[in-house]
Amino acid sequence: MVRIEHENGNRLLPKILIDDSIFNDPWHDSSVIKLLGKNVAKDSTQDDLPRTESEEHLTTTTSGDRTNMAVQERAKVMALTGNQDGVTAVLVGNYENSITTQKSESLQFTTSLNETLIRPNRTDFITRQPSKDQQSVKEKPVADSCSGEYIYIHDLPRRFNQELIESCESITVGTERNMCPYLVNSGLGHEVENFEGVLLNKSWYSTNQFLLAVIFHNKMKQYKCLTNDSSLASAIYVPFYAGLDVGRYLWGVKASIRDQSSFDFVKWMVSQPEWEKMWGRDHFLVVGRISWDFRRQTDNESDWGSKLRFLPESNNMSMLSIESSSWNNDYAIPYPTCFHPSKDSEVLQWQDKMRRQKRPYLFSFAGAPRSDLQDSVRGKIIEECQASKSLCKLLECSYGVNGAITCDNPANVMRLFQNSVYCLQPAGDSYTRRSIFDAILAGCIPVFFHPGTAYAQYKWHLPQNYSKYSVFIPVKDVKDWKAGINETLLRIPEERVMSMREEVIRLIPSIIYADPRSRLETFEDAFDLAVKGILDRIDGVRKVIRDGGDPSAGFADGDDFKYTFSGYASGFFDSSTEPPVPPPPPPVEVLSSEVSLIVKCSVEPVNLEDGLTLLKGRVSTKEVFGLPNSDLVPGVYEGGLKLWEGSLDLIKALQAEVRNGHLSFSGKRVLELGCGHGLPGIFAFLEGASAAHFQDFNAEVLRCLTIPNVNANLSEKLSPSTSEDASSDTEGELRFFAGDWSQVHQCLPHANKKEKDLSCSSGHSPHSGYDIVLMAETIYSISAQHNLYSLIKKCLSHPGGVVYMAAKKHYFGVGGGTRQFLSMVEKDGAMAASLVAEVADGSSNVREVWKLSI
Repeated sequence: MVRIEHENGNRLLPKILIDDSIFNDPWHDSSVIKLLGKNVAKDSTQDDLPRTESEEHLTTTTSGDRTNMAVQERAKVMALTGNQDGVTAVLVGNYENSITTQKSESLQFTTSLNETLIRPNRTDFITRQPSKDQQSVKEKPVADSCSGEYIYIHDLPRRFNQELIESCESITVGTERNMCPYLVNSGLGHEVENFEGVLLNKSWYSTNQFLLAVIFHNKMKQYKCLTNDSSLASAIYVPFYAGLDVGRYLWGVKASIRDQSSFDFVKWMVSQPEWEKMWGRDHFLVVGRISWDFRRQTDNESDWGSKLRFLPESNNMSMLSIESSSWNNDYAIPYPTCFHPSKDSEVLQWQDKMRRQKRPYLFSFAGAPRSDLQDSVRGKIIEECQASKSLCKLLECSYGVNGAITCDNPANVMRLFQNSVYCLQPAGDSYTRRSIFDAILAGCIPVFFHPGTAYAQYKWHLPQNYSKYSVFIPVKDVKDWKAGINETLLRIPEERVMSMREEVIRLIPSIIYADPRSRLETFEDAFDLAVKGILDRIDGVRKVIRDGGDPSAGFADGDDFKYTFSGYASGFFDSSTEPPVPPPPPPVEVLSSEVSLIVKCSVEPVNLEDGLTLLKGRVSTKEVFGLPNSDLVPGVYEGGLKLWEGSLDLIKALQAEVRNGHLSFSGKRVLELGCGHGLPGIFAFLEGASAAHFQDFNAEVLRCLTIPNVNANLSEKLSPSTSEDASSDTEGELRFFAGDWSQVHQCLPHANKKEKDLSCSSGHSPHSGYDIVLMAETIYSISAQHNLYSLIKKCLSHPGGVVYMAAKKHYFGVGGGTRQFLSMVEKDGAMAASLVAEVADGSSNVREVWKLSI
């Protein structure tokens, strides 16, 4: 009578094959045909049935929802008969009963925090194939407006959320107040009076940022595409209030107690059937604290926070928080402000109020000095503000009851920011601060001093072109403070100021959380954009799986470049007007006698495996290039003065290859590309290489660091061939070359002027080229990878030449990585790659060492 097939083998698209006889008269008047517990179809008699309270609730939703629900509720089986097999194909829509949300009288939460208003899952149409001798009855398919957007909410045990709310007085122990007063009105807090007309009536609340998880959960219960069938869900939302949980134990409590709920949580999660679908990579949670609070890397009692995000199971999930870490599975979403409109008109009214606002102060700052933070620029900012007199307004906030009253009152903060053209936003106790979003809400142009405060954080909510809405005054070292805030801001043309302010006001809907008890009609708020962002993130992982890739690649890796200043220009101009990368310097050989005698180079040991100790120099980036330490400036300085982890990984891998008999340097010509310190090349020379040539982008790196390192490590082995006339291929040859990978082959003695055809061995001398090419951390920039690979093919001896490459799987923030580079190598088809070593020590992104051979 009935059999089930799956369309194209997809278990999410069940096809029910039904014998035609079931559609005869005895079935005609039935209201519902049920198969396997699912409502397959409803006929017209359903309209005459009395509605339940739950159904009545559904009819009060928005017009768009009513349309979709009507389609689902009135979907009918086209009772056509007579196909050859006597069966009918039916696509099944899942029509579950809705669950109403009950409000308590006290805190206005649902009776259970996990209780959810569920919308019907599918709006699939139902079709049936007619027989050959019958005329086909056509019905226009109804598109599923929630396709790809369904979210399933996990029903967690009460101890992970509800019981935390019930014991609200224990949350944030160590402060002068508990969380209980802030839990009313679905977690928004008490309504705030419109003091002196600064705010709008009935839209402002005393919201606490730590309750973002509660606010988000309540908004998720009203999400338009919820499903109670997890097999249809594109994402799994996990309402674990991890921030409230750890807030009870941050001061004076053992690390094991701080971690207990995290261990219990992941143990429960992995036991659920939804986990196995993508091993948690479609799961996400939301916290109202910074991500660093959940990334304690040791079990020292004095270390801050919990280790939730370093548990392997949690590592497979994505976390949304008010500030992300440098790991790729943490995402930043806006701090909750105190403005929670319930309808579009309130947003429009507020935006219009900000456009008409007179702003007597050029800039302002709300905050307190951080004398305990030596690198904080706050003290300098306060000094400049006070010295600017009438141009700047300062609202000092201090710890304790008085400070809380002054700066926690939204009327005080809004009054200050509404009267200011620019609002200064230095880093707080961490990179970010709630004041960023208070400023945007007030139509005040934010001024940032570090890219980690906003630009590297809120990529789903703020424009990628940061110069459209903000001013950036980079301060990399407070000791070098030369901000000149007055002068910088006064130089900005008036038309530019107006353009930035309008963009800031336009952003207001994107950074607020509308009242969870209602829904905006035309605006997307911070919640909507966060949901869209996480769905895109998970869809990207699914695409990797469909393409046969590794879903773990890059999912939870660290981004070493995320909080550097590279890529962020100072000032207020459009990114399109920023100066282009300067042309590379011409290639040149640097003689060993050209070692710098001016720059101070201190030497320190590097202990490796098998009792090997090498010496490395330490020089100041500022002294050599006039740049702060650890900076990368494309086309100017490419990081050669820093000893990157990959260099040491490479040496350890080479040691293992030699020890296992897979590699010998004896009598070989070796080239190290992007050498920096040059330690891998030095190791090769110590192992018997007949020639070791070192290449770096910057001649200054070779003069100030590489050559001194060579001298320190190889002083007893240096031969006369390293002198100024070293040009012949003699034993013990050491030479140094500077230049861009697109041009440096012109100087390298064993490189061809053109790429070799590595697919055949004819036409090339068996002695031409380098036997071994070494490189570490050279593939971080996608734009440079083509020139690098082309240089390798010009340099590598054929046959028999090999390349050893150490790099990270992914360099998030700059785009490169081993996967991207190896994909290019594979497409070229000339070389094969094999993995030599993988390093996943938790200190950074996963690192690898690869061997490339012809």
